[in-house]
Amino acid sequence: MLMLSPSTNNRPTSLYGLISLLSLTLATLLGYGIYHFGCGYSWDIAMFDFVRSWQSPFIQPIMTIITHLGSGAGLLIICCLAMWLGHFRFARQTIFLIVFGVVLSSHLKEFFQLRRPFLETNVLILEKHMGYPSGHSMTGVILAFLFYSVSSQKLMYCIIAVTIALSVALSRIYLGVHYFTDTIGGILVGVSIVAGGLVIQSLTKTYSFNFSYEKKWTQGIAFAFIMSAFLFFIGWGTYEIGKTTGFVLGVFLLWPQLPSSAQVRPEAKQRITMVLIGIAYLGGLFALRAGLKGIVPVGILGDCIRYSVLGMGVAFLSCLFLRFGWLKEKEKEKS
Repeated sequence: MLMLSPSTNNRPTSLYGLISLLSLTLATLLGYGIYHFGCGYSWDIAMFDFVRSWQSPFIQPIMTIITHLGSGAGLLIICCLAMWLGHFRFARQTIFLIVFGVVLSSHLKEFFQLRRPFLETNVLILEKHMGYPSGHSMTGVILAFLFYSVSSQKLMYCIIAVTIALSVALSRIYLGVHYFTDTIGGILVGVSIVAGGLVIQSLTKTYSFNFSYEKKWTQGIAFAFIMSAFLFFIGWGTYEIGKTTGFVLGVFLLWPQLPSSAQVRPEAKQRITMVLIGIAYLGGLFALRAGLKGIVPVGILGDCIRYSVLGMGVAFLSCLFLRFGWLKEKEKEKS
């Protein structure tokens, strides 16, 4: 049963909505200006030359590690850590924000068709798809927001969050796969996604949404397929559509078996055991992803199958930890 209890204060929702729309509009206008008028090209070259002047054997591996925070592998590790430590609500927020961000940035890449720097200069890594906006820079903003949102010391963590976002964007320029304007566009898209997520969160507080929901396999399967179908619809035509749809399908097939949040048992031996199992299991997930790539046909269907198996694998270990008693459900808390 759904109950609605409207609140009189809609100011935060309107503000977040305005920020989201304004950021997306600026990102679109910037892309249009670059495509038609070459806006910012002199800044791109100047920033590119400046950042690339730092190149050294010491800095390159650091930048490579930082840039992987915004990659699929980095996001998978973050999602695994959140779920395996019982932070299921945080994991759900991460998945939704990243997935919708990937869909939006992929559409913009396909629309503007702006080239990357590697067509004009030497680079340290190679990327296959178009440049504007930078998906890694967008992801850096989302991760920075999520990191800040779960912290208690807001000022300190705000500084750290901003550093994360800027470092990921800077690493893309250093490695030669994005121009400065690409990263600005990615940051704007990230702000738009975060603000849009806050709109949804604000609406759920403005209205009291109460569903009579029992944790049944049938409901989990229905929700997983509906959400995946929706993502497939809005993401059609983008190169990441099979991966995002499949991962969401796999994770949420098992989601009804998980509580809203849990906590790790305090015993040190169990914590060490969980860490060791998690490391080995994560290595197995990466090996599974690589193995399935050689078996499953290339394409949207193949990506969907591979990443749905991967998503189920991520959620499955949390179910095992709960079954073994290494994670225990927290007392009821306000959502």
